[in-house]
Amino acid sequence: MSENIVAEEKENTTPSMPKMPQMPDGKGLDYKQVASLLAEKSKVVVEPDDPVMMLLPILNCFLAEEELLLKKHNEALKKVLGERTDYYFKNVEDVSNKISVSLSSVALTTFQETFEKQNEIQKQSNSIIRWASMIVLFSAFINVAVLVVSLFYRS
Repeated sequence: MSENIVAEEKENTTPSMPKMPQMPDGKGLDYKQVASLLAEKSKVVVEPDDPVMMLLPILNCFLAEEELLLKKHNEALKKVLGERTDYYFKNVEDVSNKISVSLSSVALTTFQETFEKQNEIQKQSNSIIRWASMIVLFSAFINVAVLVVSLFYRS
């Protein structure tokens, strides 16, 4: 009878594979998946009470912590890159505004100087044209006078 009790206790205490929580994103393996993977790849059947199965919850915890750490790093990286990008675009905008103001100023100054030079050249040209017109007009009067005098003396 004592043998029956011991056999019943062994049956009741036989380790069964505990349910491993699987990570929400599908990472991590449960006991059944690990046992079938080991059987498939290494042709070794692993019992649920095998010490190698003790690594499974440790590795799944490691995966969970690594995932959290990766999320923190991604958020920090996004923040830093966002700040740097904002700083870069602000500097580019400031420089482009300064350049456009200085280019506008330079262009306006250059246009004013060019127009002033052109105005001076135009005034000189107008003066020369007036003098040339006066000379042509004076020559025409002299030619008419010479023609009249020569006609008057011939007759």
